[in-house]
Order: sequence, then C-alpha cells, then structure tokens
Amino acid sequence: MNASNIHTQSSRASASRVRLVVASLVVFAVGLATGVLSGERIRKALGFGTEHGTAAMEPAEAGQLWTCGMHPQVIQDRPGTCPICGMALTPVAGSGAQAPTMSGERKIKYWWDPMMSPPYISDQPGKSPMGMDLVPVYEDEVSAGSTLVIDPSVVQNMGLRVARVGEAPLARSIRAVGVLAEPEPSRHDVNLRLEGWIDRLHAATEGMRLSKGDPLFDLYSPELQVAIEELIGARKMREVLASRDQADALFGAATRKLELYGLARDQVDALAALDTAPRTVTFTSPADGFLVEKMVYAGSAVMAGDTVMRIADTSKLWLDARVFEKDLAHVRIDQEVSARVDGRPGESFEGRVILVHPRIDPITRAALVRMELDNPELTLRHGMFATAFLEVQIASRAIVVPREAIIDTGERQVAFVALDMGHFEPRKVEMGASGDGGIVQVLSGLAPGEEVVVSGQFLLDAESRMKEAIQRFLKEKSLPAGALPKGEKPVAALKGLQGVSGEWKRAAEDLLAAYLDVARTLGAPQTSEEPVDVTPLALAAGALRTRAIGGDQTTLADELVNVVGAMSQRPIAEQRKLFAAVSDAAIEFATRSPRTGERVPRLLVAHCPMVEARWLQDAESISNPYYATTMKLCGEIERELVSPSGDAAPATQEHDHSGGRR
Repeated sequence: MNASNIHTQSSRASASRVRLVVASLVVFAVGLATGVLSGERIRKALGFGTEHGTAAMEPAEAGQLWTCGMHPQVIQDRPGTCPICGMALTPVAGSGAQAPTMSGERKIKYWWDPMMSPPYISDQPGKSPMGMDLVPVYEDEVSAGSTLVIDPSVVQNMGLRVARVGEAPLARSIRAVGVLAEPEPSRHDVNLRLEGWIDRLHAATEGMRLSKGDPLFDLYSPELQVAIEELIGARKMREVLASRDQADALFGAATRKLELYGLARDQVDALAALDTAPRTVTFTSPADGFLVEKMVYAGSAVMAGDTVMRIADTSKLWLDARVFEKDLAHVRIDQEVSARVDGRPGESFEGRVILVHPRIDPITRAALVRMELDNPELTLRHGMFATAFLEVQIASRAIVVPREAIIDTGERQVAFVALDMGHFEPRKVEMGASGDGGIVQVLSGLAPGEEVVVSGQFLLDAESRMKEAIQRFLKEKSLPAGALPKGEKPVAALKGLQGVSGEWKRAAEDLLAAYLDVARTLGAPQTSEEPVDVTPLALAAGALRTRAIGGDQTTLADELVNVVGAMSQRPIAEQRKLFAAVSDAAIEFATRSPRTGERVPRLLVAHCPMVEARWLQDAESISNPYYATTMKLCGEIERELVSPSGDAAPATQEHDHSGGRR
C-alpha cells in the first residue's frame, strides 16, 4: 500500500470520528431538552410553579419514605422491616411531595360556652343564653391530623357515607337481666310457743296454695289443754258468781294466755264456749300464700320455739337484676320499670325500683338493683328469668351523631368531618353518653350541622395516620443538628456527680443490676398476671439514698426511691406503665453517676416508638418491657452509656450501639 492510500484512509477515519462525536452531542442535547420539559410537566402536575420548582425539590421531599401496611405510624427513610410485626416495609407513594407546613395564623372553628351542659355552640361570636361571652375554638385545637383530599370518584368507590351532626334530646333504655324471687317481707314462719305432738297434718305438701285461716295441723298438747280448761272454768265462774269484776278478770287472763300461744281471737271464743277442752287444737294459716317449706310430719314431736312451716305471699315479687356501673347514675328509687319474663312471652309486667345496692361487684363491675313487680294473677314464679327495661333521659338537649361515626382507640376519639370538594378533616372529639337508636353524645369537637363520615372512616383513619406520621418524620429530619425530640434531655446538660465515694459506686452498681432484673422480668412473656416483685430494686434505691451526701446525689436517690415505690404492689398492667418513669430516672442516674462496672459492664438505651418510652438493657436483642406479650421485639437500640469518671467533669461521653462515639 502506497503513502497516498494510507493518507486517504486516515482522513476518512478522522471524519467518521468527528461525525460520531457530533451525533452524540446532538442526541445528548435532545435528551436534555426532553428531560427539562418532562420535569417541567411533572412539576406542574404536582402543583409546583416554574418559579418555585427549584425550591420545591428539597432533600426531605426528594427522598423516598417507607411504611408498614399494618402499622402506618411506622415511617422510615430507608427500606427494611417493621419493628412491630416484622413485615417488609413498602414505599409511600408520593412521599417526597409532603413536607411539614407552618402557619402563624390560627383559624377559628366555632364559638362556644363550655360552662353550659350541654355546651352552647355558635358559628359566630356573641353571648350564650346564660349571658357569658362565647370562647373561640381554633381548628388546630380540635384537629386530629391534616386534612385529606380524595378524588370524588375514589370516594364513591370507597363507599363513604356521611351523616349530619344533630341536636336532640338524649334518652336511652337500660336493659338489665335478673331472676324473680320471693319478697322477704312477705314470708311468714309458723313457730310454736309450746310443746306437743302433730296429731294431724292438713298442709302436707310443699307448694300448695293456702288462704288466710286455712287449717295447717292439729296439735296435741297437755299444756294447751290445761290452758283451755282454765278458760272454760273462768267462763263458767263468770256465769254463777255475783262478783262480775273478779270473774271477768279471770276470763280475760285465760283468753290472753291462749292468744299468746298463737291462737286467733275467734278461735279462743269458740273454745271458751265448749264444756270440756278438746284433745287437739287446729292451727290455721296466718296469711295468703304458698307453703314453701315444711319441717314436720304427722306424729312429729315439737318443742316451744320450733319453726314447723314457712308460707310466702307471692302477690308481689322481687326482680334482682345487675346493672353496670356506667348506668347506675341514671337509676333512682321509685323509678318505673317494665319487665318481660321468658316464661310469659308477649306479656309485660310493671313495677318500680325499691333498692340500689351500695356495692359494686369487682369482677362483673355491676351492682344489684332490686325491682318490685305486681303479680295479682300469681302467674309469675320464684326463680323465673326476666329482663327489666328502665327508660331514662340523659339530657334534654345534646349534640348527637351516629355511634359508628367515631373511632375510639381508647386513647383518642376521632371523627372525620366531610368538607367541600372531597376534603375530609380528622377531628378530635370527646364522647359522652350513648342513647337509643345507635346515637352518642358529643361533648366537644363537633358542631350541629356539620357532616361526619359514618362508613369507610377506617380507610380515612389509616390514610390520616400515615400522613401525620410522614409529616412528623419530616419535621424531625428538619431539626437542627444536635436537637433532640421533645421529652429527651441533651446529655451535655446532665452534669456528672461530684464527690462520689467507692460505697456510692458499689450501691449504684447494685441498683442498676436490680433494675435490669425487673426489666428482664417485664420483658419476658408473662404466664400469669401476678405483679412483679420490685422489693430488691426498692431496697437498692433505699441503700443508695443512705449514702447520699446532699445536692444532686440526694435528688437523684430520692427520685429513684419515689418512682420505684409507686410500682410496688400494683397490677402488672399498671407496673408496665409506671416502669417508664422508673426507666427515665434510671437513665439519668446511669448517665450522671459513675459505677464500678463489675455487675453491669454494659448499658444500652432502647426506645419503643409505640409508647414513646425508653429503658435500659445490657443485651443487643430487644426485649420490650412495655409490650412483652404482644410486641416483644418492638424497639431499637439508641445508644450505649459510658460510666462517667466521677470527678467534676460533665458526663458528655456517649456511644451509639455500634461502638462509635458521638
């Protein structure tokens, strides 16, 4: 190949390379322009103007957030697993577009008079019917989260239904189940006042119906015969003696003697007319009723004081029912009652309340309410089951909503107010008493005329909680460097204790060891509801108190003694709640007080996001003392505490759980 050909081929290769570079630059420029335009369209679709496009893309917005489908309050800025249930976290759609907003202007929601019961609410300022100036209630005081915006078509697909907040009288029917019983005042005991033998038994079967004056039994009694003879003799003497006064006195004494033996006056008069005393005397029923108990048979020997029969009048019956403590405030004596008996379907029996027992059963949380029912036809029987209904009026005027409109989590009560154009506002409310028809009283948080969601509100609640959690997460991420969440003290502000002796260090070691024992017990799955024994911890706190020389030593020791003493002899559920205060005191103590490190070589601070509480442990694996049974692994290690030196220098050294100093 000659030189000219080589030069020609080299020139062609150079030209090809130039054309390739130029084409690449053209493609890059077209792509860049397309990206800019696409980004502009995306920003406009998200509601960002061109002049604010740069400011809108802050780092907190651009980062992807992750949440748990079962626990929307869990928000992280990285993938992983839920600390509560262990499920894999899922990305939050559009999380980068949400950021916390701050506004200095507060908007008034309504005006009200909180002194009236029920409270008076108005949509404009002024005075209440009592003449009091109405107090403004701001939206941020009643809001339970940020307003949700949902497309109307999505609202229809979710099946959301709303109801209007009303104002009406609040009444309810208290339903109580009980058992019919014989009234105690209607029971009559037939009790002998002299000895003898039952010669004949007329009332021979328990349960037989008796009327007043019906024969019960014939009694043979020599003592009674002598008394009758005395009566007959006094009557004969009065007929023949000229001195009527003495004869009348003897006759009256004999008559009273037989009456004291239990005979009726007409029966005594009949015996006085006889010539000789009969061998037996018939005793009769003292009242109408049923023979409910019989203790003798024909031929039985009886002594003075023996109860031989019991008769019960059932023209009125007692209904002993159990009423729960939340309803007792509405029950009063002489209140009218309507009862239905299982054995008499279709019939209603009227009565009244005669007793409200002063004690409540600690297990059932109910008290005995006794009602008296009329039973003129004797159709009701002792032992029948019955249901009582008491109609009570709770308030003559109350703000009411359907019960399903309020989500009650135990710690908070939330209702979703439907605004215009698919806007829904979660509102904190306070529930009052429940009424008939599925309505409930609202003491605060809602105004008459507003519309609340009554179906599909749980979907809104999950969305609201996730949105609130995202805002809280972004707000914490935007805190200045070194700032701590609310409730946590900066370590640099906790000064180390001065003048600490060797005895104090050993006592501190004993106290922290006893604390860890209690934390392990509370963090282990419980097989019983017996309270945890905190006696060793209380003794260790007391021993530390005796070694305090004043100042911060005494203050820390007194705080430990007080919070540990509050846990003693409490149910384990209460001990778990009180353990948060014990842990806060122990963390501050371990941060400020030097220790030997012999019994507790390592201390880690753990945090549970569900209860916003911390505790100390000496192992890496989480053992939650607040949710040991349900969520034992909920939480994370925040840092490791390093024992201060014990001189005057503040205890500012801290390590994270990976060993790095911060």
